[in-house]
Amino acid sequence: MATEQWSNEFLNAMRQVGDPLGDALVEETFTTQGMEGLKRLNKFLQNTNDWPPPDDLAPGVRKFFNAAVHYPPWVDMKQILQADLLFFHHPLQTLLVTFLRSFAQVFANANAARVFYQADIFNPNTLERFIIEAAQLIFDVVLPGSLRVKPEKGKGVIAVQKLRLHHSLIRFYLLKSPSVEPWNSAAWGVPINQEDMTFGVLAFALWNLSGFEKLRLYLTAEEQEATLMLWKVIGFLLGQREDLQPANLAEAERLFALICERQIRPSDQGTSLVRQLLNVIKGFLPWILRGLPVVVMRFLMDPFFVVLLRVPRAWSLAALLIKLLRPAAHEITPALAHRLVLGLQAKRKDRDGNPLAFRVPEPVAQRLFAPAITSDEARQEPPASGRTRPAWDGGKVG
Repeated sequence: MATEQWSNEFLNAMRQVGDPLGDALVEETFTTQGMEGLKRLNKFLQNTNDWPPPDDLAPGVRKFFNAAVHYPPWVDMKQILQADLLFFHHPLQTLLVTFLRSFAQVFANANAARVFYQADIFNPNTLERFIIEAAQLIFDVVLPGSLRVKPEKGKGVIAVQKLRLHHSLIRFYLLKSPSVEPWNSAAWGVPINQEDMTFGVLAFALWNLSGFEKLRLYLTAEEQEATLMLWKVIGFLLGQREDLQPANLAEAERLFALICERQIRPSDQGTSLVRQLLNVIKGFLPWILRGLPVVVMRFLMDPFFVVLLRVPRAWSLAALLIKLLRPAAHEITPALAHRLVLGLQAKRKDRDGNPLAFRVPEPVAQRLFAPAITSDEARQEPPASGRTRPAWDGGKVG
């Protein structure tokens, strides 16, 4: 799509569009099977190992999951493989910038934060499982070959398709459930609308890239485009419209900046969600390290978002340590991520109360738990063609 067509009028219209296909499948489930059918569908979507789709799902849902996926012509599988290999070389940095930078900064989109908050996704009783499931999704998607569609769907394709219908379930719940506060689509847009979906996809692509720089991991222009390609494919599988797909990194930055100017603003929901996120991540760590997540979050996030989201200040000892060790922060932070992965691997409970273990693919585990695998491999200086500025930085701390 020509970038000049990304106007305010166009994006306003996209706020009233969800996912017609996914929404129709959820509506079919409710019409033919009632609330019990929605519960069965939700259970299937939340279990990453549940495949193939069981016979008790609505016929349209089974057809959706069993149907072949055909990628559009712009999908470059060589670039996707390149992005996958980048993750396998730097899994700790990726997890850190995803959860303590990009995911946190997403809550600066006030209407997107409202969805998380009002759907009660960040209730302390469910947030721990949500974090485990989100981290598992990352590993499933970036496993080499996981986004293949021939001769059969890769694990990542199935995982993202499940997330797509989960989005539709959330949309159905917020728009039609009598047990939640009425949703004002005219003022806020429909939940998880096309503009907010595009914002989320580009946030993880672009904010991860600029977050890598804070950890002194500098990617070439080719590697950056490959990372964007990976997230564009994720957007496609989530039901993102073709006319919201940027052709390259320059277009992605332009579209993202426009959406940020439209949607980023402070909100009580965004602030609450960031603090709940921090509390849950602390719970995965030994008590002696529980003061570090907020320190690392403040280090990784852009100062503008630290202020806008009112990220808590670090307790004094942790703050002092990070000031003393700041020159080596790019080496300290992967150690924190290492401990976080160990915490995620600890057995938890799934949505039925059964033991749940976070699964790290064996090739990644070999790198995660081998000594000295991160800091010595990070590029200490940006390449000549590397990215030298964040995708969107709304300003500095006042």
